[in-house]
Amino acid sequence: MARALIHIHRASNLGAALPFAHALRHGGPWDLALSVTPHDPENHVGLAENALARLRKLGISLYDDPREASAQITFTFDPVENLLEDCGLLVRVPSGVRGGGRRFTNRPAGNVDNLADLILLPGPWHADRLRSGGTLFAPTEIVGLPSLDPLSANWLPSREIFCHQLRIDPARMLILYAPSHEPELSAVPLLWTRIGSLADEKNLLIVRLHPDSDVETVQAHEALAERNPNVMLAREVDIQPYLRLANVVVTDVSTIGFEAAALGIPVVLFDNPNQREHPGFDRVDPEYSFRTFFPRARDIGGLKQEVQRVIADPSASAKAIEEVRTRLISVDDGLAINRVIEATARLLEKRSRKHGEAPQAAALIPVGAGDTDAAKETLESLFTHGGVPVRAFLAVQDEDAARYEEIRSKWPDRTTIVPCRKLSEIEGELAALPYCVVLHPGVHGGHRWLLRLLNHLRRIPELTGVAPLMPGAAPAQDPRILLHMHLAQGASTRELDRKLAVEQAGVALRAVTAPRLDAAVLRTGSETWRAVMRNLSLGRLEAAHTGIGIAADVVMTHPSWTRPPVWGHMMPLTHREIAETERRIRELAEWVGRIVPSEKKRPGNGTAPSAVSQGQSADSAEEDGRFRLALHYENRGEREMAVRHLKGFLADHPSHPAALEAARRMGLVPEPIH
Repeated sequence: MARALIHIHRASNLGAALPFAHALRHGGPWDLALSVTPHDPENHVGLAENALARLRKLGISLYDDPREASAQITFTFDPVENLLEDCGLLVRVPSGVRGGGRRFTNRPAGNVDNLADLILLPGPWHADRLRSGGTLFAPTEIVGLPSLDPLSANWLPSREIFCHQLRIDPARMLILYAPSHEPELSAVPLLWTRIGSLADEKNLLIVRLHPDSDVETVQAHEALAERNPNVMLAREVDIQPYLRLANVVVTDVSTIGFEAAALGIPVVLFDNPNQREHPGFDRVDPEYSFRTFFPRARDIGGLKQEVQRVIADPSASAKAIEEVRTRLISVDDGLAINRVIEATARLLEKRSRKHGEAPQAAALIPVGAGDTDAAKETLESLFTHGGVPVRAFLAVQDEDAARYEEIRSKWPDRTTIVPCRKLSEIEGELAALPYCVVLHPGVHGGHRWLLRLLNHLRRIPELTGVAPLMPGAAPAQDPRILLHMHLAQGASTRELDRKLAVEQAGVALRAVTAPRLDAAVLRTGSETWRAVMRNLSLGRLEAAHTGIGIAADVVMTHPSWTRPPVWGHMMPLTHREIAETERRIRELAEWVGRIVPSEKKRPGNGTAPSAVSQGQSADSAEEDGRFRLALHYENRGEREMAVRHLKGFLADHPSHPAALEAARRMGLVPEPIH
């Protein structure tokens, strides 16, 4: 029996995690375990003690470190696949419909969606948004919302029984108030305890605060419930019983509003006027784009009026209910969890077939007589942590072939030994795969490192290849030097601060000078790939580097490197490390701003530079600062640096007359254009 792990990252996951765990425990096909992210109230992750106590009551093994569960499958409810190394297949289960400005937004890089093996979605709106974005390559399926199964499948006792348990008169109108906690979005900062004015002898107000609400908010509403007999504070972790009770739901941007609408419960939304100030505001996300279908209010008077209107005429929410059921949440049968199990079982069956999945890339590893142990380490990283199926080729000298037979026999279906002089004979086999990974023996990476690199090439068709950052491979791959070289082409300080956050750097940086090919993924069939094949057949690892990008969200290392890493830990970075890196980039921006004229702007819309065609305009050449740097270093008598920048400039502007004159002056013969 396979081991399945349910990983809970934050308290808001519990609405989906608890019924999901209950279903798998009593009827799932897998041995079940739980894990929880360590509690960090400041960053709103992990669980407080009362929520952990609720989990312990399930009687399921609970781990602090998800790796200790030795799971073949791990279910998550948040995009945290980067935290789940060595946790088997990663399946994302929907826990809500909110986008939050990140889940369903096209981002150039830094997202972890493509690290998932399967992304399950609540309804067709989310599937269409992700599939149309062009940045998601992981498979998706629509399953509905598991958090609603207990209600739509009638797992729970009736409303009357719940009312009896809570000592509530079932004849009263029950208003569920469930605000979010973000100050720019929540109703709480504007309504505070005035929300109690919705309650009277006929209407009982049940306040269900967000699990991440601050202490002051909780205390204020506790005091409200103590002094007003028509107000009740919901303290249980589970939200489903309160949705069972509610005649009307009042919320702001919380998923609870959409869940209630999917169940046919009238909903009134409160509009915080500061919505656009939220860092994750995206008007296309459903919490904003679907608001027009709901009755809404912006102050306590308007809220009371709208609540009374839907109580008197529940059909006021009919349009919203129809839109949610049709487009946002597939919730007609209470079988969302069953669909999760079936989709995961299909994924397991696919991955467990005898020959596994077809390779997505070839890996070329040139090795010498003393590289046996290093090559084994690289292959281990490639096959275990790469994240995609790969066919590996050890390029050896004829006399070294026997040394590597033992390694080949360890992975006989995935490893081939080929003499360097015969590489041309397997070009057809390599060309059948879209990507080629070039690795030095001993190079290895972290969680799903190859999948991350491939995703950069998938997103940016103009790139010939992409290389990770390599701690110890200075100077070309030190990000401070690389950023300097890149930005010297001309960028305002504001653009730098906005564009080069670390989560975007993977696509924004281009290798102005040649990165060492300690590790790189090349697009098969490109001129760079052909140059690598030619050079390897001659016994050297060199390449033309036009169009190779640097992925700042992937860091590779090598056991022999003694220089300190660029960042303190291997990627993926923690939120704090990302913040620290962004701070360093801002400091760099201030420095670059002193040497680059602030009025200089990057061409076009300021997007990342790509491989430039030979037909570039004179204006784009003037904006390219590499020629200016070449002249600067020539005047200082530093010919090597001058030639380096001039070669890069001429690769993109081969007919620039002043650059050709400088090349003749420096004795540089431009490389032929293929």
